[in-house]
Amino acid sequence: MKQITSPIFQSFLLLLSQSQIDGWTSNKIWNKLNLSKDEKQRINQQQLYRLLRKLVHQGHLIKNIHLDNPRLSTFNETKSMDTFRKQFDIKTLKNDAGKLGFKTKQLKEKQKIYENQIRASEQALIDFPELKIEIMRRKNQLLQDIEKLKAYTDFLTSLI
Repeated sequence: MKQITSPIFQSFLLLLSQSQIDGWTSNKIWNKLNLSKDEKQRINQQQLYRLLRKLVHQGHLIKNIHLDNPRLSTFNETKSMDTFRKQFDIKTLKNDAGKLGFKTKQLKEKQKIYENQIRASEQALIDFPELKIEIMRRKNQLLQDIEKLKAYTDFLTSLI
């Protein structure tokens, strides 16, 4: 199964990494997903049901159908769920490294823009000497922002 970028799939992977599905109803799984208020929509609930059906079909889950009330049917993991977890742990790690790399690139570009603005402030001082206080205040703010960006970029780089 390939990784899906939907909030349901990501939350489901997180749930799988923290818990084992053992005798859970689909409603219990839905309630255990860490979803925002906006994400708790009917369409996402339907995506969860499709995902559960697919996992049953692929043999990762077993569905025990309750004869009196099918809504009370429960799900249990099979041994193959461990391989499913491992498959997505690897993909999640690679995906996270890619996100970190992309974010550090964005931060470095933003830092270059700020540095260019600081260089431009020198010309602004020449052209508008009457705005010296405002120009210096903005320049100092940019210098502080650059230091924060550098610290955050270094931190993200250390995680890669």
